[in-house]
Amino acid sequence: MVRPAGRRPLVDHLRNHYRTSEWRACRVLRIGRGTYRYQSHQEPWTELRLRLREIAQSWVRYGYRKILVLLRREGWQVGKYLVYRLYREEGLLLKKRPQRNATAPNQAWSLDFVADQLQDGRRFRCLTIIDGIPTAERLSDMLNKAGFALLVMTGEDKHDNGTTHARENVVHETGLSQGRLGFRKSITIRESHATEFSNIVGLTQISSAKGQIHQAFPKIVETLNWAKAIAKC
Repeated sequence: MVRPAGRRPLVDHLRNHYRTSEWRACRVLRIGRGTYRYQSHQEPWTELRLRLREIAQSWVRYGYRKILVLLRREGWQVGKYLVYRLYREEGLLLKKRPQRNATAPNQAWSLDFVADQLQDGRRFRCLTIIDGIPTAERLSDMLNKAGFALLVMTGEDKHDNGTTHARENVVHETGLSQGRLGFRKSITIRESHATEFSNIVGLTQISSAKGQIHQAFPKIVETLNWAKAIAKC
């Protein structure tokens, strides 16, 4: 669909090259004569358009929202609707990247840098690379192949009342393994200062002091041997 602004040059082309009347050219291109003759009285925003193109050329993957932030930092008093209109009229809209939905391993890969901090304050970064299989599907596949589940719950999230809880994703995975494998085959290693959730009551639990999980290794080995025997039953 060509907008009226794009049809006006076509009307001029028909009139100049084929010697047709304005009425006939507008009828062929299905544009009203009033629309063809209309002259916009809007501010052209020439300087802003030039700055938009300069930023878009320097930051090729920036959309109009990020460009708006940069413009406001430079002192431009403009709104998001104006920036979006000019951004679109200048042909700067980004092309959407195709969605690659993986149905099997090694079909699509994702990577990202993540950062964290150790208990002694040292920070580290690592590059994580995973295939495109969704997390829920990956967990379901792992549980289908697993004879038992071993999960570690460390108190890392603090609530307003001062209590310490395990990460929410670990809690959800604990409930998922409990439902798929049963109580006896879901083993939880929980730090003593982490609050116990109701959905792990009845599971096989191993307690350890804060940051001292290695001291519970003998108990863990004993429990794993027992779990392997249960899994074979």
